[in-house]
Amino acid sequence: MNPWRSAHRRFGMLVHTFFLSWVLYSHPALAQFASLVVSPIPVKGGNPSSGGVFRSILNPNRPSFDVSLSSSNTDVATVPPSVAVSANTAGANFTITTFPVESTTEVTITGMSGGTTRQDILTVLPYFLTDLEVVPASL
Repeated sequence: MNPWRSAHRRFGMLVHTFFLSWVLYSHPALAQFASLVVSPIPVKGGNPSSGGVFRSILNPNRPSFDVSLSSSNTDVATVPPSVAVSANTAGANFTITTFPVESTTEVTITGMSGGTTRQDILTVLPYFLTDLEVVPASL
């Protein structure tokens, strides 16, 4: 590999790291709310699911913050209005309540905090009867 190209690449990574550090220092909200995930995917309607919101590991102060939650289809899945991420923790979990559906439905779960929005998609499946046993009634 060309040594100039390698030096240029290292310099570019250094500038990128410096810029990212400056942005996160100047805008602490960006360093707080990093991701939102839901699990399991998919889930059968009527069964609970769970979600989690997580902070960036780049924030050394780790202050507490709240994340507002919403569901794109409350007839299929509901979430609490918000979840609190305590100081010096990696994140917080919340419960997602799902309802029976007739066909596979995707619901977007959204979290917002400090001007940052994160989303994940929960797939809710219909709950089909898979086994039925009929026992004759005794006379």
